[in-house]
Amino acid sequence: GPELLNKYVGSSEQNIRDLFNRARSVTPCIILFDEFEALVPRRGRDSAGVTDRVVNQLLTELDGVESLG
Repeated sequence: GPELLNKYVGSSEQNIRDLFNRARSVTPCIILFDEFEALVPRRGRDSAGVTDRVVNQLLTELDGVESLG
């Protein structure tokens, strides 16, 4: 959670991309998010759009995850 979020524009999204890139480089791998709801609250409630960008980046990365089974 807190390791991914950053106050600078674009940094949180880059942290998410980096996390998934690291996971892909050491497959098989499982990523666990503690207190996921704090990381990705409901979109549209953040006036600056930071939450929306973080959620969108996370959804983009999750969409690219492939099943090994």
